[in-house]
Amino acid sequence: PPVLGMVIAGLGCVTAAFLATHASLSGWVVERAGRRGIGTAQASSAYLLVYYLGSTIIGAAAAQQWQTSGWAGVETLALALAGLAAGAVFAASRIDANPRATESNDAPLG
Repeated sequence: PPVLGMVIAGLGCVTAAFLATHASLSGWVVERAGRRGIGTAQASSAYLLVYYLGSTIIGAAAAQQWQTSGWAGVETLALALAGLAAGAVFAASRIDANPRATESNDAPLG
C-alpha cells in the first residue's frame, strides 16, 4: 500500500535528520566547553546523559501515545518536540551568538 511507503520514507527522513542533529550537537557541546575553559569530557558526558535520559522518557511517551491515539498521537508528540527543539536552538543561538569573538578577544596583543 502507498501509505506504508510514506511511513517508511517519513521514518527514514526523521532518522537521518535526528542523527545529523545529534552529531552536530555533540560536536558543538565539546567545542563550546573548550572555548569556555570547561572540561570537554565532562561536557560530553553531561550531553550524553541528557541525550539517553531524554530518549528513554520520550520513547515511553511515544509508546503511550501510540497505544492511546495511534499515529496521530505520535505525530502530535513529534511536532511538539520539534517545536521545543526549535525554541531551544533559537535560545542557544542567542546565548552563543558570536562564538568566534571570544577566541579573537582572548588573544594576546603582542
